[in-house]
Amino acid sequence: MTRNTMRMPLAAKHRFTLLSKSMPLQEAAFQLLGFDPKRVQ
Repeated sequence: MTRNTMRMPLAAKHRFTLLSKSMPLQEAAFQLLGFDPKRVQ
């Protein structure tokens, strides 16, 4: 899972955060560990 700070070429001063979505295998692993990544972000 990643957190990326993005910016547009025509508006370099404006930035936004783009969070990746977990894959089904990652979701299953998090569930087995009792870990909810959505609460950490």
